[in-house]
Amino acid sequence: MKRGFVKQYDNHFKATIRYQTSCQIASVSFRSTPQCSSVSWARFVIALICLGVSNVAWAQELPTDASNAQEATLPRVVAAARDLAPQVAIGRSVLHASRSALVGARLWPMLNPYLEVTASRTANRSNSETLVMGTAWLPFEVSGQRSRRIAQAEAYVGIHEVYVRQASAEASAAAIRAWGRALVAAGRIGTLSEIAKSAESEVKAFRVRRDVGDTTERDAQLAEVEFARYLMLIEEAKVAFDAALGEMRRLTSRNWQVLQQDEVRPRRNLDQLNPSQAAAQSPFVQAGRSEAEYHSRSELTLASEATGPLSLILSGGHGTLGETVIGGGVGFTIPSLRRKQGERAQALAEQERALKQADITRRDIEARLITILKEARGLRRSEDVLDGQALPAAHAARRAAERMFEMGKIDILAVLMSRRDEAQLRLKHLDLAEREWDLMANWTELTGSVP
Repeated sequence: MKRGFVKQYDNHFKATIRYQTSCQIASVSFRSTPQCSSVSWARFVIALICLGVSNVAWAQELPTDASNAQEATLPRVVAAARDLAPQVAIGRSVLHASRSALVGARLWPMLNPYLEVTASRTANRSNSETLVMGTAWLPFEVSGQRSRRIAQAEAYVGIHEVYVRQASAEASAAAIRAWGRALVAAGRIGTLSEIAKSAESEVKAFRVRRDVGDTTERDAQLAEVEFARYLMLIEEAKVAFDAALGEMRRLTSRNWQVLQQDEVRPRRNLDQLNPSQAAAQSPFVQAGRSEAEYHSRSELTLASEATGPLSLILSGGHGTLGETVIGGGVGFTIPSLRRKQGERAQALAEQERALKQADITRRDIEARLITILKEARGLRRSEDVLDGQALPAAHAARRAAERMFEMGKIDILAVLMSRRDEAQLRLKHLDLAEREWDLMANWTELTGSVP
């Protein structure tokens, strides 16, 4: 709306200031008079200074809370997580404790000797000599129990080794997921900062036009709202960035610095992976097989222990007349009734259960891996449509809306909507990249290997 005093004069002059950014061209027009030229020009100079000075503290640097942070790369973060993640450290401590089972299994096959000493007297008082006898039993395992116990203990340790692999796979997946989110959040901060700079310039331009009466208060406030909206999105992206860095620090016990990169999508091609082969090598499948192997060796150990040890018997003493008595022999248990049938049946049942569980887990993981590949192909097709059609069309629509606004054919709301559509598509590109990182992390967690 034009000011009233402008209408009282015939001599007018018009100045047009064009402030061009990477995203739009803002045109500022106003009228003045000789009587108020000093006031108008002062106001105009102040506006130009505001346009030239941009507060870019929110746009230049990513948040960081450590001066000694290392520059993060995916191999570094994954390697550190495999070595230092809490679940991996716990798994290694449990594995170390499981190796104690080998101590007892490797003992010599001689059991504790048994010594018995007896003394007896007869009831005849005429012969009151005491009969003293001592007997020692020296039991030896002769059915291969020692070797089978060692095999059982090694299988027990093998189960916990697979558990460490599971923990390592989970830590690697978490590191990849955190890295991807940090990378995408950094890219989102950069993209939103670029858009916010343009929105800030638009706000300042509309303030100038509002002050000189070349636009309405509504248009100026709409520009303010749009600028504030992008600032809010930047703060949300910073929160996500800090959360991702915190997760990386939790997994690795290190401070990391993630820099903005031109390409935020994973460079791995999931289409070249084999779901069936990867599922068979999954640590979750190997855990079931290792457990089945442990129960199988347990059954063999129980079968060998059904035959008791062979005892070497040595005896000596003196009789009632004082004579020396020496003897010897062997003793063993005849496994005719109890042969650990219940324990062996339970071990075989547990072996069968573990094998079925491993097979079910393998088929489930294979199905999930196939789904991951299908989703990855769908994301790549979406990115092709986004890059080849959607973004160019949104850019052209935004430029057309800006030109029509300059000609006075549409209002500022249509321009803001076109810019918002283009910004949403640019951010959608980052959303797709984040989902690709999640798929890569899911594959790593299920298979134990980084694709």
